[in-house]
Amino acid sequence: MNTNFEIVNTGTHYVHPTSDRETLVDVQLSIVRENSRYGLLYTPPEREHQHKKRRKLTVPIIYDNLFFEEVNCSSFLIAVIDGMQWLYRLEMLDTEAEDEVIAVKLLSMPCDRISVNKKHSLFHLRNNGKESFYDPCDEDEFLVCDNIEYIDCNYFRGNTENTSVIWDVLLKKTIITLKKEDLCQYVGAYRQGDVFRITGYGDNDESTYQQLLFYSYRGHELFLSPKAERIVLHTKLGSVENQVVGIDMSWGDWDSPVDINEICKERLL
Repeated sequence: MNTNFEIVNTGTHYVHPTSDRETLVDVQLSIVRENSRYGLLYTPPEREHQHKKRRKLTVPIIYDNLFFEEVNCSSFLIAVIDGMQWLYRLEMLDTEAEDEVIAVKLLSMPCDRISVNKKHSLFHLRNNGKESFYDPCDEDEFLVCDNIEYIDCNYFRGNTENTSVIWDVLLKKTIITLKKEDLCQYVGAYRQGDVFRITGYGDNDESTYQQLLFYSYRGHELFLSPKAERIVLHTKLGSVENQVVGIDMSWGDWDSPVDINEICKERLL
């Protein structure tokens, strides 16, 4: 193997054996550069009968850049070529011969940009004016839309041309679909779940209204309050940050399936 290249960085990374997604093994990997192109080099551990480690190119030296991303303690590789980015999962090939690390391509096409949502162990994909999330554990892409907005640590908003959806990223499900112009703000928690305030436009597209969305934990139930001209939520800091303990409403009533005594620790003010 030609060794006329420069090692850019090297370190220990953790990969799954191909046939065992539960186990992690540590391997020594190096990003190498030759003639302004990058590749990935694997150095197997020393064996008693070997006098010299037999290094192997896991990724050929053809890319404009390479960099590692760690998700759920295992290593992935983002490879850049011609301004586009590919995503690979690094695995230990199951073989009775010498150890070998391989790079498994996860996406069918490259992206304009790939970044990592560290909190939820997801890849955030941007490509051709669209955005989405990719789950490397389930190997699926979801929430494909024009753009994704952050609402709260567990909730995102996916916008399309005319509508948007509020998305539970933990359960990978839509909570509610809104008009694109409507606003949705996470305002706090109640005993059974989370509370959002929706500010929307009426049928005449002039008068605004507010509405509360009560979303129970684990996504079992969803309640919407009546529409109101004004909603004020009273919160306090406790075991749950920004816990909703009371609500003021005007231009509306509570003729709805919401039992406020079950939602708040205090009665509706």
